Amino acid sequence: TGCVNTNNTDACDDGDQCTTADTCDGAGTCEGGEDICFDEPTGPIVIIPTMSEWGMIITTILLGLIAVLKFRKRDSEVS
Repeated sequence: TGCVNTNNTDACDDGDQCTTADTCDGAGTCEGGEDICFDEPTGPIVIIPTMSEWGMIITTILLGLIAVLKFRKRDSEVS
């Protein structure tokens, strides 16, 4: 918007969120400026291992059971 008249070099908005400093080209068309969005990855894609909710639940239960067993063993050695 903003390029209604020809021979106009005012600032405009081409509707693309990825371009900045849009200007009219003089023929009534808005031209996008510098592209600030990253369409392509700039480096290698690294796969980061994660744990699902069920994995977290199972891990918590296992750690809890190990802690209970250790406390029981420690208490039986003390008495």
